Amino acid sequence: MAHVPKYKQLKQQLLTELESGKYPVGGRIPTREELVAHFQVTRTTVNHALRELVEAGVLSTGRRGGTIYTGKRPPLRVLVLGNAVASHWFGYHESAHMDIITPLLYHAGEFQLEFAELKSEEPSEARFGKFDCIAVIMPDAGMIKKLRPFREKVLIVNRCAEDFHYISTPHRETVEQLVSANIRRAGTPAKAICLDPADTVDPVLEARKEGFRDACKTAGIKPVMLRVKPDVEFIRFGLDKLLTDPGVPLVICSPMRSLTGVVLEWAGRHKLALQQDLFYSDFDNPYSLSNPEKAVLSAIQDYTRIGWELYDALRTWGKTAEPIRRKVSVRPVP
Repeated sequence: MAHVPKYKQLKQQLLTELESGKYPVGGRIPTREELVAHFQVTRTTVNHALRELVEAGVLSTGRRGGTIYTGKRPPLRVLVLGNAVASHWFGYHESAHMDIITPLLYHAGEFQLEFAELKSEEPSEARFGKFDCIAVIMPDAGMIKKLRPFREKVLIVNRCAEDFHYISTPHRETVEQLVSANIRRAGTPAKAICLDPADTVDPVLEARKEGFRDACKTAGIKPVMLRVKPDVEFIRFGLDKLLTDPGVPLVICSPMRSLTGVVLEWAGRHKLALQQDLFYSDFDNPYSLSNPEKAVLSAIQDYTRIGWELYDALRTWGKTAEPIRRKVSVRPVP
């Protein structure tokens, strides 16, 4: 865990006492000597903490001496890390990041916000120490590992990262629901296949694959993980190996939407009828809502709702010791 300077610890302790109502607005707080004795810290630590609270407007120096509680709360200092341009072959897109941060931009005056590019960020105490919260939008597994020493002040957005504060789509549970629905529709026996991108390590992708396995376990069906490459010809003809049991319905799950077109083209070439021979689901495919005749189950993430949850979490940041664990339901799927 990252080291927190003593004056910052004292500053937070004082804020907690002030906001609890221990001292009345407009009233004096204890003297420096009393604070030194009460918190068992040095006078230098007390002076540093009080100076920052005075600069933030929380405290003021009285004309007759003493320090007065103004009743104000210092604006939360937030570093927002995200990717200005996100490009993954399994379906991330730039607009998702904008939808998430838009509520923060609407209320920018309530915080001290700084935005930075996630890909170029190197977590360190020198960098993170001046912020109260680090909001990290859609980090990959490598970045999450780097953030672990700072997890108490890091808020992960759209990743259910253990031991962190997070706000996220419930990726695993959602895929489990989609695949379970298709398994029920297919009946038994059925073959269940998850299209697994080769050479790709991503926490969301892993969560979605776990959701597929959960559904298969519940249904008593052996899960098949089919490794695929980001190559149309490979996917188109690589799927032919699934046609070994004529008459057995296929339940195919793609953890992303970018494979859907070639899967449906492949199904048409082999004359596989949707909702009869093939039961298919993907993720974040808005066309599934406007093309119900394609019979593709898809979960649509509500990035705007995630953004509002992020704003609400920052607005109340530090007021409770409970970790933030918020899951934002997907929009209705057909």
